[in-house]
Amino acid sequence: MEYFKKAAELESDVAMFEVGLIYHKGIAVKRNLDMAAYWYKKAIALGNDDANFNLAAIKDDNKVIRSR
Repeated sequence: MEYFKKAAELESDVAMFEVGLIYHKGIAVKRNLDMAAYWYKKAIALGNDDANFNLAAIKDDNKVIRSR
């Protein structure tokens, strides 16, 4: 997680997506949909379509999660 966060802070949309996914699925951290949405929105702002899909999943009762 530490490396993804560092890359996300350097404006990597893929890293932002991955941080969102980590929070979304609760991988090695407590699941946190608010944090997942935060990172997905940042990735979306940089054009990441996968993040857009997963943010919609959060809004739609979290039915599907897209992984890279």
